[in-house]
This record gives sequence, structure tokens and C-alpha cells, in this order.
Amino acid sequence: MGLPRRTQLTDQLDALTVALDGSGDDLPAILAVLVADLTAAISSFSGLVMTVTAGSQPLAVDVMISRVAATSLLLPLRTAPGDRLVLYAQNPGAFVDLAADAERIPGFGTSVVLDRHLPPPTASDSRRLLNDLAERSAVDQAIGFLVDQGYPPGQAHPELLRRATTTGVSITTMARRIVSRPGGPRRPAS
Repeated sequence: MGLPRRTQLTDQLDALTVALDGSGDDLPAILAVLVADLTAAISSFSGLVMTVTAGSQPLAVDVMISRVAATSLLLPLRTAPGDRLVLYAQNPGAFVDLAADAERIPGFGTSVVLDRHLPPPTASDSRRLLNDLAERSAVDQAIGFLVDQGYPPGQAHPELLRRATTTGVSITTMARRIVSRPGGPRRPAS
């Protein structure tokens, strides 16, 4: 029982760290320790989904050891409204003590949700989450390139959108084109 597909998880966490402007420190190491601790403490632990807000969009990373879950525990994260950690286990009642302890933490109280049997993400959901992270990362990188090229921060996103619309491609496709150009994007001559 280790982290499934370490490369895919590392890619998700790296994209999340970029989306959080590098404020995530070493997310792969932090999450690996959390999963190891939960696996040691809860014999039927089957995985977790962490959702955090980066900018204005929620981003999720999942570590599912098993897709079988009979119980769940939702814990709010104090980073932003809607940020949360959902734990899954195969044995009913596996989180009863943890939920009781978490409810005593100031600020958590009724935000802790036990045994709502929230379904863990399916494989297709995981791919969608990975795609969302990769798309968000490409757009953010393209905006960064545009700012580096002299566009004011407030005009970089509209410029990216204008270029995508003008060429008839999605904003993600245009962002990937900008990021992949040798030397980055070029500002049009005035």
C-alpha cells in the first residue's frame, strides 16, 4: 500500500503548488506523510481528496489507495471557504473518534461531516481533476509570460482571451501555444 502512481500525483501537486503561487512548500512530501500517518492509524483507510481554492477556482488532488469506501469524513480547511479534506475508509465507523476529536477544535464544530458516504472520485473524475490542474497551470503560465512581455497584470488575461477568440481556439490551447513558443510570447508592435 503506497501512494498510487507517484508520477501522476507528483504532477498534480506540482501544478497545485504553481497555482498557489508556490505557497504550498513541498506538497508531495506533506501529503505523503499525511497518507502514511492515516494509513498507520486507520487500518481500512482507502484515500483522501483535498480541495483548495487557488485564485477563484477550487482545485482538487486525490490519493486513493482503494476505490472501496464505506465511510467518509469531511474536514474543513481554514485556508479559504470551501477548502476541505475528505477522508475515506472501508470499515464503517472508522472515523468516529477522529470526528469527535475534530469537532472539539475551535472553528470546526458542525463543519465536520461524518458518514455521509460521499463517493470517492472515479478514475474519470481523477483524470478531469488532473486536466483541470494542467489547464489552469497553462493559463497561469501564459498570463505570466504576457506580464513579463509588458502587458499590465489586469490586461494579460483579457489579451489571452482576445488571442484565443481571434484565432478560434480555446483559451487553454492559446495558453499552451504561448508557453511553448521559443522565447515566450511576443507583444505586437505598436
